[in-house]
Amino acid sequence: MVEWLLARDDTAAHYIGWLFFRSEGWSFPLGKITSYLWPAGTSVALTGSLPLLALPFKAIAFLLPEPFQFSGWWMLLSYCLHGLFA
Repeated sequence: MVEWLLARDDTAAHYIGWLFFRSEGWSFPLGKITSYLWPAGTSVALTGSLPLLALPFKAIAFLLPEPFQFSGWWMLLSYCLHGLFA
């Protein structure tokens, strides 16, 4: 379920950045996306796609379903931790 991500501009841009990063081959520097914003390319960090989660999920991308998103889990964790520490 990714429809809720595509309903807003910011979350759609983050998800699209993740999709490009997931389909890209590994390269150096880590997080480099050459096929997005071609010909210059960009980095997963500049797409707002949570690079600390995008890198490990890319490593196991062959195990993940299609489509896959981690933004919902990240927001759930953030709200739960916010409530815990408040």
